[in-house]
Amino acid sequence: MKNLADGIPQWAFLNAQVTQSVRGSPAFQEAVQKVAGGYGITGYTFINPAYVASLLYCLLVVPKELFPKKIRASFNIEARPRSVSSYFVINTPPTDITKCSTDVEFLRRLRNSVAHARFEVHEDSTFVFRDRPKNDKPDNFEVHASVKKLEAFLSDVGAELANLRTQPPPAR
Repeated sequence: MKNLADGIPQWAFLNAQVTQSVRGSPAFQEAVQKVAGGYGITGYTFINPAYVASLLYCLLVVPKELFPKKIRASFNIEARPRSVSSYFVINTPPTDITKCSTDVEFLRRLRNSVAHARFEVHEDSTFVFRDRPKNDKPDNFEVHASVKKLEAFLSDVGAELANLRTQPPPAR
């Protein structure tokens, strides 16, 4: 039996793209309200913290576990138009800032935050992500991003992470 797990990042990204393309349609809005109303929930929106966290998990945690060498190769090149960290505001830089100076290291820290549920979602939909070297140590990485910045991150960087399975290694 074939293991289809390596397609999860790409499928999650495509699911998000499909959702984004239809979320404003009357049929989609009607379905959202019907389902939420069936559970007695008012004020529900489909693009919510659970949606964002699920997508982050599929685009950060799953690829890191399945394609670590491809992440290192893809995110160590200099051709990227903007750094991965540019989508975020760095609140507390890592103790050794040079350790987070690469896109790969930033993604590793962000991945740890998502994988270990070391994040908060504020009422204004700002996400705060934290990482620490060990559970008994203080946080040494804290960044935050608005939903708009996360949407851009997921669209730009997420596309790269989603397609690691099918991308050849970058030319050197």
